[in-house]
Amino acid sequence: MAVGRRFLLRIGGAAGLVLGLSGCFEPTGPVFGDWYGYQTGAADGYDRSVSLVLNGTPNARSGAYHYRAVRRMSGVGWATTVSGNSDRWDGQWQAHNVTVDGQTLTRIDLDKLPPNERHSYILMAGHVLVPVSVGGSGPDLTKPGLESRLVPRPLTAYGYGRV
Repeated sequence: MAVGRRFLLRIGGAAGLVLGLSGCFEPTGPVFGDWYGYQTGAADGYDRSVSLVLNGTPNARSGAYHYRAVRRMSGVGWATTVSGNSDRWDGQWQAHNVTVDGQTLTRIDLDKLPPNERHSYILMAGHVLVPVSVGGSGPDLTKPGLESRLVPRPLTAYGYGRV
């Protein structure tokens, strides 16, 4: 009887561990979108790698966000070469429609970001996020290719929905 009891306790402990770790492998709630990309020309002059997760159902118009930026600084000498300086912010996002050149687009605004981070994006075709042009309401299409744009992370990607 004691062997059976010990076995059940071990199985129960292992099940508890698996359930506890399951949050490390899956998003904790519905994810509206998960994006990543490399952004150039930020207000502070440093390029950065950005990860952005917007929580919410697929048709949500607002919710919580998780934003992570890893700045890449370079220069001459040891004093100015720093790589991997990472910052993370959480806050609320809100989507609303804007009209640009007669076309209705969805603009996503992030609150509580410092001024040197891009805090407004336009949701384009293919679920790509393009930063809003400085002082404008439309997408900043001055950069060639996907420069400064955030592309959607595949649903099957490791870490989807986590920053």
